[in-house]
Amino acid sequence: MKNNYVLSHEAEQDNHSSFTKPKPNKGDVILITLGQNRGLGIGIVLNDEYQREFHLDHRLHVVWVNKENTTLSGHTEIEDFGQASDSDITLFRETLEYEPTFQLIDDSMGKYEDSEDNNERSESDSNYVNSHDTRFPLNQILFGPPGTGKTYQTKELSLRIIGKYRNDTEIDNKTFRDFRYQTESGSGQIAMITFHQNYSYEDFVEGIKPETDQGQLTYKIKSGIFKKIASSAQKNQEKNYVLVIDEINRGNIAKIFGELITLIEDSKRLKEKDETTVTLPYSGEEFGVPNNLYLIGTMNTADRSIQLLDTALRRRFTFQEMMPRYELDKIQDIDISILLETINERITVLLDREHQIGHTYLMKVKTIDDLSAAFQLRIFPLLQEYFFNDWEKIAFILGNNGFISKKRVNELEFDTYGDDRFIYARLSDDDQAWNDAEQYRKIYQQNHPEESEEK
Repeated sequence: MKNNYVLSHEAEQDNHSSFTKPKPNKGDVILITLGQNRGLGIGIVLNDEYQREFHLDHRLHVVWVNKENTTLSGHTEIEDFGQASDSDITLFRETLEYEPTFQLIDDSMGKYEDSEDNNERSESDSNYVNSHDTRFPLNQILFGPPGTGKTYQTKELSLRIIGKYRNDTEIDNKTFRDFRYQTESGSGQIAMITFHQNYSYEDFVEGIKPETDQGQLTYKIKSGIFKKIASSAQKNQEKNYVLVIDEINRGNIAKIFGELITLIEDSKRLKEKDETTVTLPYSGEEFGVPNNLYLIGTMNTADRSIQLLDTALRRRFTFQEMMPRYELDKIQDIDISILLETINERITVLLDREHQIGHTYLMKVKTIDDLSAAFQLRIFPLLQEYFFNDWEKIAFILGNNGFISKKRVNELEFDTYGDDRFIYARLSDDDQAWNDAEQYRKIYQQNHPEESEEK
């Protein structure tokens, strides 16, 4: 007989590793509790390995056979589980009054043991991580300067939420596409859209769209991406669904979400305590948001500050800041990490921290040619945008190296102004200074003289 474990939801939020007994083993039954009298789910441990992740702590590989809320009666016995025996299992069942769930466990354990005996591995018993849902907020926004990996992080988060994150491979576009939501068939579990100024409620939820049928123009009510994926999530409660909204701050949030701004709140979701539904304006259908649909937004703070977001939206989302990371390689004695950090320190002083340059701009830089291309095509144009071609500030950001030419003009017509005039220009693309390692070291040597001494 397998062991049984209780994992407190409050403890899980603190360190994700507090159990009433030593850590579970493969095949053990897990109960997730909230407080002393509410159960959040029961599952079977498929792998007892722990791992440390970028922003998440310990986790187990678990198949969740039931993730519905239930009221627990008689919580004192739960804390006193010893070695599992028939009497313990009987008490466990009587205490929880959760007979349907335990029938699922019996069935699942049978399939699990048969699979183990035959050395077969189902999709659930693979190298995918199936994490407990409460680790992830239902509504969250990743925000930060450009190039800090927000979009990449949404892919990892999405795959974690649906339980399909692979430990053994880097997240790539193919892995993500394998689980993309198909609006026509309703297959897949992850949808991704981008907000823009013209994006509307009719695109997002539902609206009247023109169609041509045998030469005749007709108007039909069409469901938007949110309504479609919410309907799929409602029909498949055993799965989690994710809607990623890239550049969420570029759209008119109040106009796009409409009445959904209330429905997406955790407590207002279907099957929650304050479950709320509305009648949609076009179709007249009653609509609610299921609690297995997760929303992930990304927000570039260089475009718009988080303080300017709609108050109702801010109250219903959690926010995770993503800032530049300085763990980059060295190239020809150029310390790329210090170079980027120095540039960002100066941008913060002259502008603000929201306009820093993210590490992804330089992550793939392996040679001096790569660095030259990154500066010419990405970083320098971004600085021109940030400082509106204020060449003196851009020169300061770059440590007054050789990337900007400065020519004094002292012609007769300028005498009336009483001072000299200068013409600034960015070096031409074929100028050798772009491939001169010394020009890049000049950017940070004034702030980090120890680096120049090492040379």
